[in-house]
Amino acid sequence: MRPTPPRRNGSTLVRDESGQGVVEFALILPILLLLLVGILEFGSIYSKVISMRQGVREAGRLGSVGNFGGSSTSCPTLGSPNTAVQNTAQLVCFVKAQAGVGNSVSAYVTFSPSYASGNGLILCAVYPINSITGLLTPFLSGRSTTTKAQFRIETLPSPPLNGLVTGGDADPTGASWSWCT
Repeated sequence: MRPTPPRRNGSTLVRDESGQGVVEFALILPILLLLLVGILEFGSIYSKVISMRQGVREAGRLGSVGNFGGSSTSCPTLGSPNTAVQNTAQLVCFVKAQAGVGNSVSAYVTFSPSYASGNGLILCAVYPINSITGLLTPFLSGRSTTTKAQFRIETLPSPPLNGLVTGGDADPTGASWSWCT
């Protein structure tokens, strides 16, 4: 089957170009959709990273002035009735509550060198990155984002504690929290 030759309309040559725009659009559409989904994925992930960092900073501000976020019944404790452990657990729970990314964030609290006025309070968090559409799952699987905030301990709670303990959740990446010290 041979293509139809161009028609003559008077002295000008007329080509039949119907359907050309549809073909071009069909070629470009997958690239445009991939770009749009990538922008949405990046925006969602970046928003969660910012929320997590803000939650860690808020908890650090409270911990530096001896306020440990009050009692929380929805967040598990570190497994001890000891007040120092409970305060550390409340600080970890406050990080999770303020992070705004759900329960998948893991938090850890440590002190440099100990819990005393003028020393450092270090809060760390890890959040696994997930694809909202599933399209980027092969690129994101097993990846997580981390954040760390360090504050100077300004005031101790009343009544003063003998010292808080270092602790928190298990690191979901399988590594230790050694990067948090």
